[in-house]
Amino acid sequence: MTLPLKTIRTVAVALAMAAAASRAAAQEAALVLTVTASETQAPLPGAQVKLDGRGVAVTDAGGTVRVAMAPGAHQVEVSAIGRHVQTLRATLAAGRTEDVEVQLMPDAVPLRPVTASESRGWEQDFLRRPAMPSLDPAPPSAGRWIYRPRT
Repeated sequence: MTLPLKTIRTVAVALAMAAAASRAAAQEAALVLTVTASETQAPLPGAQVKLDGRGVAVTDAGGTVRVAMAPGAHQVEVSAIGRHVQTLRATLAAGRTEDVEVQLMPDAVPLRPVTASESRGWEQDFLRRPAMPSLDPAPPSAGRWIYRPRT
């Protein structure tokens, strides 16, 4: 029994694609980052991870993320709202997966000083103001809200 030429070509192409995919997977490296708060060691969900300046991932509820990358040296930047940015250099060999824990320190935001003073004049101004505006529903057919100042 002889196989048609078209079937032989299809099988050859499928085998070549499978071999290329396995070689590509073997060439890939990965970092598994666990991002925590430095003061409590609690996981930080939603922390952003940049690889070589490009945003690539966000940590899950457990503060963990897996970042696949080409083998070699890379700059990894981890940031979260209210935290100092942490930058590290990672050099990975092909087929390797490395686990890294990153602790982010709180970032204090400086505020200008506030001066408080006492004054009763605002109470009189407040009492003389007209009533506050309200949101009244529009007619049922409109299906929306209309802003109408009170008079």
